[in-house]
Amino acid sequence: MGVIDTFVWNGDAVGEKMRAAIRFGMDSVMADCVVTAKGLVHVRTSVLQGSIQMRPAVDEGSRIIGIWGSYSVNYAIFIEEGTQPHVIYPRFKKALYWPGADHPVRMVNHPGNPAYPFLRPAADMHYPSLGLRIKAQFAWGAA
Repeated sequence: MGVIDTFVWNGDAVGEKMRAAIRFGMDSVMADCVVTAKGLVHVRTSVLQGSIQMRPAVDEGSRIIGIWGSYSVNYAIFIEEGTQPHVIYPRFKKALYWPGADHPVRMVNHPGNPAYPFLRPAADMHYPSLGLRIKAQFAWGAA
């Protein structure tokens, strides 16, 4: 009966250590993704490059949420995925002044833009290491 009397439950501490290891793993992967994406993005004015950020992983009930990407730049998706051919109409004026046109035009047939992915390649590069990072942090990280 001595074995049962000395049993100590550490399940809660192990669970919290695992959640801390998951947060650390997610934060380290996202940080690497941000650095890689900033290096891959085509820089014209550095606004898009500066918008690439991460938010640290947080516990939300039974889930752990971490977010990274381009913040506050609504054209980032069009750089990442490109655009199909489309027609541009003026917003406020009756005609568009388009470079190279002999006169103002009422619409422009835009050929579309090629994709210059920067977020997806960064994720593809670093996401596979998430499991190893969590395992290493759980095994050797702070308690």
